[in-house]
Amino acid sequence: MRVEVHARPEVFNARYCVDTRPPARPDAALWQVFSGALVDSETDTFDPSVVGLMDDMRADGDGFRFVYTLPITPRRALIETTRFASRRLSPKALDYELDRDIQSSMGGAPVQVVRLERAILPM
Repeated sequence: MRVEVHARPEVFNARYCVDTRPPARPDAALWQVFSGALVDSETDTFDPSVVGLMDDMRADGDGFRFVYTLPITPRRALIETTRFASRRLSPKALDYELDRDIQSSMGGAPVQVVRLERAILPM
């Protein structure tokens, strides 16, 4: 059996597909919420051999937060603000933190956001 996934404009074919989407109203003790941006810099800003995993860790009233920085090239990276919280937070609510984290990662250099990604995952 084969599976066909349509992700406009592309179509992917696979032998297997694991659907990890939760039920519409899952009960969860913990939620992982993230807001991320693929960014381009006008100058060499990132080292593609160095990944920032769980940087700037801290806890506050909205849970535990950290930042991922996944460099793709010296001028392109995925920067993602992530939170673990005991209540559902809107991923869009993290956009302010993401903007601050992007500026911090870029050191004030101009940045262009190529695309955004957001999600909430029951844990």
